Amino acid sequence: NHERCTPPPTDFVPSRLIEIPTSAGASTVKIVETRGHYKPWCALSYCWGGPQLIRTTASNFRTGQRFLELSAIPETILDALTTTKALGVSYLWVDSLCIIQDDPDDLTRELASMPKIYKHATLTISAALAQTCNEGFLHPRSPRIVPLYGPPVRLRCIDEQDAEGTIVLHGTRPPQEHIHTRGWTLQEHLLSPRLLIYSTSSLAWQCRSRKYTDVPLSAPIHDAGLNEFFSSFAKQFYAVEITEEDAIVAWLRIIEVYSGRHLGFPTDILLALSAIAEEFGTRMQWTYVAGLWQEHIQYMLCWECATTKTCRRPSKYRAPSWSWASID
Repeated sequence: NHERCTPPPTDFVPSRLIEIPTSAGASTVKIVETRGHYKPWCALSYCWGGPQLIRTTASNFRTGQRFLELSAIPETILDALTTTKALGVSYLWVDSLCIIQDDPDDLTRELASMPKIYKHATLTISAALAQTCNEGFLHPRSPRIVPLYGPPVRLRCIDEQDAEGTIVLHGTRPPQEHIHTRGWTLQEHLLSPRLLIYSTSSLAWQCRSRKYTDVPLSAPIHDAGLNEFFSSFAKQFYAVEITEEDAIVAWLRIIEVYSGRHLGFPTDILLALSAIAEEFGTRMQWTYVAGLWQEHIQYMLCWECATTKTCRRPSKYRAPSWSWASID
């Protein structure tokens, strides 16, 4: 019920959800069409890790094959179903199962709903430690491994010549989670008001106002500086009021983080950012043009490659040459 964490009232509901049975001995779950009837749901943010063997297609959905055997469901999705049920929520949204993957019209329609799907979910479950949908994330943690992350510690010292100095002991960085290298997952995390993050060495909760983790010494929840980024973005963008300057800085930081991530299909470079762009456009009343904002184009055009490697133009057109999205 934090001010920044409670989305405005809505009657939006995804077109399809996975219904989790209440009986303990159930062996199947069902993909249901909501038909506009509101049902609270959790959403899953995860890495596919390649083609999905179990997915919703036009043929299997329209022929009534909407029941899925639990034994056939990939481990990561199965763990998300378990977590959702344990939290007392009866429905889960998973992209590979709730979008008809080989129907271009359905893909276009459902991808356009992505901002609302994550924004209005009761909770987003982030399977951060799983590199593929088959790995799962509900694994026993070794009791012998207690990672201690924290800020640098400075110790005064005197060397052999009686010269005074300082030794700086730097805290260990948490391992980089695979999910934070993928392009699509950035907007899923940014749009979600509440996140439950299953990382390699910790379980973390993050909303737009607070963050908690079960690892000692205030471990960073997100690797590679993302903890600070996610926190500052939430405070800025979801504040009651936001200045034009703060919004510009927030967008440029998003592009900096996003452009360093990977996409299974490079042509998705603008599509995988479209949900958060829509959120920006609605909030700021700006005009979106190929990854930049027209009202502040003088700032948006001042980008450069952060790498020392030569930037390459992809063989297939995906954005105008003046857009950061036009290069690899």
